[in-house]
Amino acid sequence: MSLTADQAVEVLSEHSIDTIVSVLTLCSIPRAEKMLPRLVQHSLKPGGTFLYYEHVDSPVFSSRVLQWTLSPIWAFFFDGCTLGLPSYKWVAKADDWDESELWDKDVEQNRSLFVHKVGRFVRKKDNESL
Repeated sequence: MSLTADQAVEVLSEHSIDTIVSVLTLCSIPRAEKMLPRLVQHSLKPGGTFLYYEHVDSPVFSSRVLQWTLSPIWAFFFDGCTLGLPSYKWVAKADDWDESELWDKDVEQNRSLFVHKVGRFVRKKDNESL
């Protein structure tokens, strides 16, 4: 059975998930930018955590151009994976987070095609649950 991202959200009960872990997946989900707020706001419990590890857009313009150029070929060979997406920005905008931490991998060079970010985002708790 194959589900679209929207259908997958509908299958989940409201506020039923304690933690969402995203490891190198947002690059392959069609329209992830639009799906993320819906997934987080519908399914992640108040006080729940979103853990994030993804390859993202390079901060160096020439590397970003190379990411954009190679992305169609890359997607063909790697199951729709798109290089150079600002998915960390999408997660940051997906909800009004109570806590958000985002950091780079220290060992990577910014000129690389594969720049990664790691993050931890915690949803605000409901006033009722305090």
